[in-house]
Amino acid sequence: MVLTAACGSDGRYADENAVRDYASDFVARDTTETGRRFAAKLGDVVAEDDATADSVYRYVHMLARELLSSGRHMDAIELLSGVEDILARSGSDELRDRRMLIVTYVCLGAAHAETGMPGIGLDYYSRGLDLARDTIFDDRKAMLLNNIAVLYHTSGHFDKAEQYYRRALDINLRRHCNDEIYLNYSNLAELYHQSGDNKKALDTSLRGMQYADASRNPQYFYTSHIFLGGLYTERGQLDIASSYLENALANMRRINFVPGIIEAYQAYSECFIAKGMPDSAVIYARRALDLSRSSDLHPSENRSLKALAHSYAAEDRDREAVELLMRSVELDDSLRNCENRQRLVEWETRASLGQTAATSSAVSSTVGIIAIIVAALLLVALVAILLIYRRRRHASEAEIQRLADTADGLRRRLMAESLDRIKTREGLTGVCEEMREVLADSTFKSDQGVRARHLLAKLNGIAEGVTDEFTLSMGEVHPDFYRALEERFPTLTLRDRRLCGFLYLGMSTREIAAHTGREVRSVESARNRLRKKLGLDLNADLEDFLRKL
Repeated sequence: MVLTAACGSDGRYADENAVRDYASDFVARDTTETGRRFAAKLGDVVAEDDATADSVYRYVHMLARELLSSGRHMDAIELLSGVEDILARSGSDELRDRRMLIVTYVCLGAAHAETGMPGIGLDYYSRGLDLARDTIFDDRKAMLLNNIAVLYHTSGHFDKAEQYYRRALDINLRRHCNDEIYLNYSNLAELYHQSGDNKKALDTSLRGMQYADASRNPQYFYTSHIFLGGLYTERGQLDIASSYLENALANMRRINFVPGIIEAYQAYSECFIAKGMPDSAVIYARRALDLSRSSDLHPSENRSLKALAHSYAAEDRDREAVELLMRSVELDDSLRNCENRQRLVEWETRASLGQTAATSSAVSSTVGIIAIIVAALLLVALVAILLIYRRRRHASEAEIQRLADTADGLRRRLMAESLDRIKTREGLTGVCEEMREVLADSTFKSDQGVRARHLLAKLNGIAEGVTDEFTLSMGEVHPDFYRALEERFPTLTLRDRRLCGFLYLGMSTREIAAHTGREVRSVESARNRLRKKLGLDLNADLEDFLRKL
């Protein structure tokens, strides 16, 4: 397509107007609400000065981001490829044009990586880094370094991935870019988790959440909730895991962040397997698979196939699990072939190789044959591993079941005892408060009053002696939260801190009342008193305030 553009009288804004006309043509063909909204935005702006030129690029970037977040990656690639063609052909060295081209490379790299073509994604990131050579582009350079680290991370090169994450983090900490700092910490947390260091992963994730803004970028904040839900699932703390995942899924649906919804479904599936509810696990894994397929998010589709296979294995549907794993291998192979074909075409075009159709076909055939051989070997290895696993699993089935039942029983007993202790402590504290009121209004004789106060002191001592396992557990799992709470609000009582812990985990007023044996109204009153102690207005979001400590 040959593109022409209206320009300002001095021709200074030719690139911006060419991009605007191209994007306007793109959204004119989009009948969705997104297309209509951005058609109106782009129709109201023409690049005639620096401010309107910046607006053109900002709207196009916003459109690309919205397409990616809603799972329309192929549409985003089409839009961004046209923008790249305009800016790359112009060869402009204007600061605004270079910045927009770098942003375009970042988005194109992400779009290709998320649709299963990481090699092409790395090509785009490398072009972006080459353009971001001046320190004025350090913010974009950090984004590119982070995204390159993600590609090394997903390919299993953990040492190299950590180096790139750290380089990006150093830049972002220096520039105080909180959103990017959060992403760097979150990616490092996932890397530590995959390396087997769950404690370091938990600490790093919680550190990153301090930089997340739930109101401005909710997809970042609730992605951390999904990650924490997965960690707590592995630790066997399934109630906390469910709380994080429920909150994350509800909010991902609210903002329609498709990759996050898929990830939440996958995490929920694993949580239900841990709870011994494989039928529910299958439901959520299927939802993840259906949504990833409809969105053309092939890596997410691959992870969903594996999640569904795990769910089937938990239901002893081994044959179906094997079939799903084979389909996962086939998907990997098809994506690899697709990427190879695209890269061959792109390299040929850029280098002007002028190869004949026969040569190109021979190269493509060679790549295809190699890929088929590799896929066949992988399938054989996979089937062998599954057969060995199945034989061993059936051989020790009784022992595994016995251990699982024992572990499940211990978890249930521990949770019941913890809740009983909380209720006991709350009940004793309530009795003490009522006794104080009775003593204040009583007409006891002096010796009776002394005895009553002595009994009250003993009862207080018993209440204080009841172990608060919830507070101890929160202090161990979320040390940064309680440390920050105590430093900023040292006058809070034990009950205040425990209420803060419940709210930090996303528990509702009714759930808190059930766990503490108190009336709902009593919990609501406690929340209002806590607001005053924390210096918050009645309209302020208490849970959001605590999560940002």
